[in-house]
Order: sequence, then C-alpha cells, then structure tokens
Amino acid sequence: MKILSSPRQELIQIQKQIFLKNQRLIDETISIREPEFHRYERTYRNHLKKYQKISEIPELKKSLASARWIYMGDYHTNPQSQRALLRVLKLLIPQTTQVIICLEFLQQKHQEYIDNYLEYRIKEETFLAKINIKKYFHFDLWHNFKPIFEFARYHHLEICGIESAPMGSGLKRRDQAMAQNIVGVATENPGYKIFTFVGDLHMAPENLPRQVHHLLEVPPQPGEELLIYQNSDQIYWQLAEAHLEDKVELVKVDEQSFCLLNSSPILNQQSYLGWLDSELGDFEYQEPKNNFWELTKKILDFFKLKTQFNKLNHPEEIELFTFEDLGFLDHLQKEKIFSKKKLEFYKQRVKCGESFFITELKWVYLSSIVIHHIAEQSAYLIQETFIDPTMIKTEEDQFYEGVLSKALGFCISKIFNSKRKCLRLNDYQNLLEYLKQESSLRNHSINYELACLIIEVKALESDGELIKSFHDFHSQPELSYRLKQGLGFILGEKLYHAFMQAKLSRLEIKNLLKKTYLHRGTSAQTYLKLVKKYCQISLPQRL
Repeated sequence: MKILSSPRQELIQIQKQIFLKNQRLIDETISIREPEFHRYERTYRNHLKKYQKISEIPELKKSLASARWIYMGDYHTNPQSQRALLRVLKLLIPQTTQVIICLEFLQQKHQEYIDNYLEYRIKEETFLAKINIKKYFHFDLWHNFKPIFEFARYHHLEICGIESAPMGSGLKRRDQAMAQNIVGVATENPGYKIFTFVGDLHMAPENLPRQVHHLLEVPPQPGEELLIYQNSDQIYWQLAEAHLEDKVELVKVDEQSFCLLNSSPILNQQSYLGWLDSELGDFEYQEPKNNFWELTKKILDFFKLKTQFNKLNHPEEIELFTFEDLGFLDHLQKEKIFSKKKLEFYKQRVKCGESFFITELKWVYLSSIVIHHIAEQSAYLIQETFIDPTMIKTEEDQFYEGVLSKALGFCISKIFNSKRKCLRLNDYQNLLEYLKQESSLRNHSINYELACLIIEVKALESDGELIKSFHDFHSQPELSYRLKQGLGFILGEKLYHAFMQAKLSRLEIKNLLKKTYLHRGTSAQTYLKLVKKYCQISLPQRL
C-alpha cells in the first residue's frame, strides 16, 4: 500500500531536489581546491551535525553581553549574511558601545584608509580605490558591507581589517595572520568586545578561534567566547524533518555556539552561483528562462493546476528579462506601448531592484535569479491565465484583486524560501515612529505616507471595513502599488504559515490562484474574509 506524502513533505522533497541540483553545479565549478579545504569544511560541518535546542533572542542577547570574543560566520555572496551582522550588532549596542568590528574582507595594511573613511576624511570613491576589494577579497560586494560602515559611523564604532597573509596563502596561514591582528586589536583596546565577521569555514573552534587562543596568555573562560554560525544546511534539513524550518530562526548548537537561520540552503547556493555567473561570462548557471519555466511547472504540479490556456504550454511565448538585459525599457519607450507615467513606474521598479510581471505583455523581469523572485513571478503568470478579460470590475475590486495577487505571490515564494521576510504591521508602526523623529521627511515622504496608510487600513480591517475611496491613487500609482504590495505581503505571510500549519488547504490555494472567488463574490470581500480568518495565525519571532 502506497503511503501518501503530505503537502509539506512534498515541498521539502522539491526543495531537496533543487538543493542537490545546485550542489552538483557548484561542485562542477571547483576544479582545484587547496589541500586544507576539505579538512576545514569537515571540521566546520562536524560542529553543525546537530543542535542542542531551539533558542530565542533573549538567550542570544545574554550570551552577547557576557562574551568578549565574538565570531560570526559570513556566507560572502548572500546579502542576508551581512544584514544579519547588522541585526546582531543592534542587539549588542544598547548594552555597550565598547565594540570593535573586525572584518575579514579588509586588509590590515589598509587600516589608515578605513579610519579616514569612517571619520569622513576621504570620500567613498577614494576609499574603494585604495582598498581595492576585488583584488584582495575576490567578492566585490561593497554594497552589502556599506550599511555596516554607516552603522559604525552612527554609533562611533571602530572597524578593523584583519586579513594580512600573503595572497595565495592557505586557510591555516590566513587564520594565523588574522589571529595575530585580532589579538593585537584586543591588546590595544582592553575591555572592548572584539566582534569578528569572517567566512563560515574559519568559524569552527579548531580553526580561527584556536589560533587566537594560541596567542593569548589566558584563553577565554566559559562564557567569554561566542560563535554565531549562519544558515547551516544540515540544521535546516533537521528542522524541516521536525516541521520547524519555517518557525525557527535561532538554535543553540552548544554552550558557546548559536546558529542563525535567515536564508534557506537554496538561497545560499543561488547567491554563489549568481555571483559566479556574473564573474565568469562563460559559466552557464542555467538559462534564466529555463529556470523560470521549470519552477513554474513545479508550482503547477504541486497545486494540481491544469490550465486550458496555451500560454503555459509554450514557454517560448513568454518574454523574460534580467538585470543584465534592460533593453526592454528602450523597446517600451520607442514603441510607446505605455504612457510616460506607466513607463516611469516600471523604470522605478528596476531602480528599486524589484522583479515584476507586465500583465499586458506577459513579460517577466527578474532583478535577481534567486528562487523566491522566480517563484513570485511564476505565481503572477499562473494567476494571469485565469483572468476573464470580459469581466467588469469596480475600482475596489481591481485594487483588492491586486492585493490578493501579491498575497499569493508572496505565499508561494515562501514555499521555496521559507526565510523570506516582509514588513509586518508592527514594522510599519516602528517605521512611522522613526520617521516622525526625523528633522526632514523630504527623502522619506513615500515611506511616511505608506506607513500611515498601512496602519490606517489595518485599523479599518479590524472593524470589518475596507478602503472607502480610491480617488487619490489615480495620481499616485507608486503609492497605490506599494500599498497593494504591503497589504498583500502581510496577508501572504499569514497564508503561508496557515498552509504550513495545515489550516489552509492546497485546494484552497489552488482556487485562489484560479481566481474562482471572482465568480462567487468580490475580490474585496474575499480579501477581508481571508484577513479575518487567518488574523490569529502565529508568526515566528524574528531577529
């Protein structure tokens, strides 16, 4: 007798298939590895074979408060790694500003330029020219690290470069050199916490931390050293087996170690493959259109959707563009397909680094080839095939149909990257309070208006009411779009967790994708019904 798998088990199986496929691609790109690599990787993975328990932010804050030597792992090509550093620093700074940030991606010999940049004595262009990131670090990802410098400037924190081994040195030699610099910084700054942000493999206790111990007269006592790993695929799959991967963002590995889980294993892989694709012109990380089409078929199969439209049976009819091919904007302008206002709207999406779907043309633009961008746009395309162009809709229904579309796009994107985040209501409330304290709101006016609107609309919803007038949105397409997106993503997160908690069925999502609600009532009432039904769905705590 065949045992039927649950929707969750099917999803995890799909994720593992994609993970293994990506891993094969990565392995194929590495023809030569230095002798120490396998030992370092084995040591690192041995420490993350299992976790001690699920943890929460207060426990991490307590460990941060007691530790002097803090190490945090960095998956260089994944921007979530660098953002997580900022989140952890924000937990630490209210306790003390006696913190020195040590960064692997900076050379120790460039310390003068680092100090001058932090003190505004040289401009950013000069700083970048002097430190020459790409020459020494391979990963030219300054845009990911710039916010860390801005944070350090604001809180008057010192940043130190710790890489100093000769170029081409092995991992152990690099760790020895970095350890000397870390201990040197600590010696010159007694009482300061030394916060080291370094590549994952250096994190294992036998690697960089041990080299630091060798140089200390007295090794750190229990509680004085803290290791913060990030996004272990081993721990992620263990959590998935326990139905916890979508709920847990922090686990305690052992008495001196935690692991943050802010990205799925697939997202880590794709960030590296995407970087490799941009660096090596002859490297083919699967043609984006094939990637898009494969994922679209997985979504159709998972939700048992068989569309009567030919559009999804002929991928060559779907135009797909990426950040490397922005010529489509010129085409839109020359052919005068859209009004100037509409064209500016799409240009703004590109500038904001957003992916989008152009309904009228069935064109997809991907600002990134990471899996949740692809899944979200696939969801929009699938929904589009079920639209009846002859149906007459009110302004209210047009608006809320857009909100529902965004909700489903976000929900399905989280199926493939459970760690994807969106702004929640409390985030908009915090944003509004922050912007109110700003001396000038000139540069934040759209964010201010959006936060006010989201809070106002959610208050209406709690009373069973909806937006009453859409007149103001005619002259503000950007605000209308972002309001649809904000409301849609808030609902989409609820729908995803309701689905993972077996409170929303696969059939119900299928019917939403098919837009069957349009034949039973209105988009507005369907939206309000879903908001009410899933308002009590619990959401995981976030860092």
